[in-house]
Amino acid sequence: MILTLSQEKFLYNAENKSRLITMLMAKCEEPGIACRQANEDADSLFVRTAESLVPTHQTVAIVGEDVDLMVIMMGLNTSPNVYLLNPGKGKAPQLLYQPQSAQ
Repeated sequence: MILTLSQEKFLYNAENKSRLITMLMAKCEEPGIACRQANEDADSLFVRTAESLVPTHQTVAIVGEDVDLMVIMMGLNTSPNVYLLNPGKGKAPQLLYQPQSAQ
């Protein structure tokens, strides 16, 4: 299919965005990848999901660049086994944060 409009215009249409999310979730679930759709704030869903994985995994890392993730992790007082990994860009190094050490 040839695209006739920009990504921004495509995603501005709520029906297009909803259909795209549904399609992507279906594709991810085919090989057994668990998917969750955030109704509002995706950052808090990331943190709560990571926290729920701690009992079955020794260490969980949330990969992201958004400082809101760290603030939410600190506010929820997440497990010491949940980390925030900033992957870095260009010459900026990859950094691993533990919210408890920032408090």
